[in-house]
Amino acid sequence: MPSNFFIRNANDPRTPEQHSSDIFHGYIEKSDFAYLMGKKDSGMPIILDTTSFRQPNEQVIFHFIGELGKDSIDGQDKTVTGNEESLEEFTDSVKVDQVAKAVKKIGKMTDQRIIWKFREEGKRALINFWKWKNDDMLFAALNGYITDGVTDLRKDLSVVNSTALVKGANRCVMAKTVSSKESFEVITASNSNNTSLLSNIDMSGGKMNTVLLDELSIIATDGDRKIQPVRMNSNGQEMYFLLLSKQAARDLRQNAAFQKHRIGLVEAGLDPAKDPWVSGALGVWNNIILKETSKVERVSNSDSSKTMSRNLLLGANAAVNMWAQQLEYVEDYSDYKRIFGMNSDEIRGVKKLCFDNVDVGVMQVITAGK
Repeated sequence: MPSNFFIRNANDPRTPEQHSSDIFHGYIEKSDFAYLMGKKDSGMPIILDTTSFRQPNEQVIFHFIGELGKDSIDGQDKTVTGNEESLEEFTDSVKVDQVAKAVKKIGKMTDQRIIWKFREEGKRALINFWKWKNDDMLFAALNGYITDGVTDLRKDLSVVNSTALVKGANRCVMAKTVSSKESFEVITASNSNNTSLLSNIDMSGGKMNTVLLDELSIIATDGDRKIQPVRMNSNGQEMYFLLLSKQAARDLRQNAAFQKHRIGLVEAGLDPAKDPWVSGALGVWNNIILKETSKVERVSNSDSSKTMSRNLLLGANAAVNMWAQQLEYVEDYSDYKRIFGMNSDEIRGVKKLCFDNVDVGVMQVITAGK
C-alpha cells in the first residue's frame, strides 16, 4: 500500500487529540503574527490582503506614494507656479502560486480500529500545518529568503549564503564590543549575506546589548527612507517591535543595564487587552517592544563555530501576506467510499515590501549566541 495513505492495522493503539474544524481562521489566529496583521493602510507590520483575486503565478502590484519634501513656499512675494512638487509613486510586485496539503485514509476497518474521528483530527492537523507554513513563509520573506512572493532561496544553500538579504541603507545592524564597551556596526546591504556576516561576527562580543537597543530607533529613522513605527491603541505612542531569538533574549536578561533600565508593559502604558501582541513581551526599551520567539532565523558556519541570529525590528508595512484564493477545503471519496481524502489549498504569496530599492518596514539586527 502506498505510504501516502493512512491505514490502521489491528492491534495498533493510539490516543485521541484535541481538534478544530475551522482551518483558515484557526491557523491565522494561531499565527505568531496574528496581532501584527492588518488591512492595507492600517499601519500594522504585516499587510493582510484577502481581496486580490488573481490566477496562479500572476503578479499583484502594490503602490506607495513617497512623502513630500519639508521645504515650503514662504512669503507672498514668492511665485507658486513652477515651484510645485510632484508626488512620487513607487511600486512593488508580489507573485502568487498554489500551495496545497492533503491527507488520505483507506479501508472501513481503519475507522473501527481508531478511537478518534479521522475527519476532525485531519482538520486539526491541517490547521497546525498551515499555521507552521504561514509563519515559515512570513519569517522567510522578512529575512529576504522569499523575494518574489513564492520562491524560497533556502532551497539552495550556495545561493542563499551569498545573497544580500536586505535592501537599502540602515536595514542591517550588528552587535559588537569595541574596547570592552558595548557597541554596534551598521552593515551595508551588500554585506548582509550569511557568509559575510558570519566572517565578521564576534561570538563573545557580538551579543545583544543596550547600546544597540538605544540606537535602533535612531538608525530606523535616519536617511531618506525611514521605517515608520506602529501607533499603539493603549497609549497612542508610536513604537517598533523587535523579534528576538531565545539566545538574544537570554543575553539581554543577563545584561546589567537591561535589568536596571528596562520598562515593564504597565509602566509603558501598554495594555494587552488593547494591544494583544504585547502580551508576554520581554519588556520595553525606549519606543521598542521586545518579544522573544523561537522562529527567528539562526545561521551557523560550516564547522558550527559561529552562530548568529537574524533578529527583526518591525515597523509599519514590513511585508504583505496575500491570498488570491483563501484556503479551500475539499473532501473526496473514491473506490466505493473505501478511500477518503481531505485536501486544502490556497493561492497565495508573501513578500517583504521594497520600494525604491529599500526595505520599507523591517531591519535585521544581527547578534551572536549559541
